[in-house]
Amino acid sequence: MFNLVITLMLKPRYFFRTMRIDGTNHTARLFLLLIASLVGLIWAYMVWARLLPSWSRRPSVMVALVGGELVFVSVIVLTYVEALGVTYFSRRRGWRVPFRLAERLVCYCAIGWVPVAIIMGITMRFYADGRLDGWMSSLLGVWGPWQSLELLVLIGAVSLLWFETLVWIGVRQTKYANG
Repeated sequence: MFNLVITLMLKPRYFFRTMRIDGTNHTARLFLLLIASLVGLIWAYMVWARLLPSWSRRPSVMVALVGGELVFVSVIVLTYVEALGVTYFSRRRGWRVPFRLAERLVCYCAIGWVPVAIIMGITMRFYADGRLDGWMSSLLGVWGPWQSLELLVLIGAVSLLWFETLVWIGVRQTKYANG
C-alpha cells in the first residue's frame, strides 16, 4: 500500500500507464475508503482541536466525529461525481474510458483529497480569526468579509487542483487502453 501511494504521488504517469485495467475495482474502492477515512479523521481532529473556526469552548468528540463523517461522505460522493464526469467527457471525445476504468482512476486519485482537507482547514482557521481580513486589507486596502469568503472558496478550488490534476494525468495515460 505504501509503495502504491509513493508511486502515485511521485510518478503518477508511470502509475497510470502500468495500472491494470481489467479485473475488479475492489482494491481501488478500498483505497478510496481509506483515503476518505483519513480525510474525515483529519477534519474531525481539526474540529476537535479547535483548529477550524473557533467556538466559545472545545466541541465534544461527537460533534467532531459527525463533522468528520460528513467530510468522509462528501469525499466519496464527489469522487464518484468525478467518475461520472470522466466517463461522460471521454465518451464525447471518443476515448475508451468506460465507467469501470473511470471509477478505478478517481479512486486512486483520491489521495489528492488529503492536501485539500489540510489547506482548507488552515485557511478556515485564518478566516475565523480575522487574520485573512487583516492580511488582505494590508495588501489591497478596503477588504470586507464577503471578499474573504470569496477568497476562502478560491483557495478551496485551487487546493482541489491536485485531485483534478491526478485525474487528468490518469485519463491521459489510459484513454486508449485495451482490456
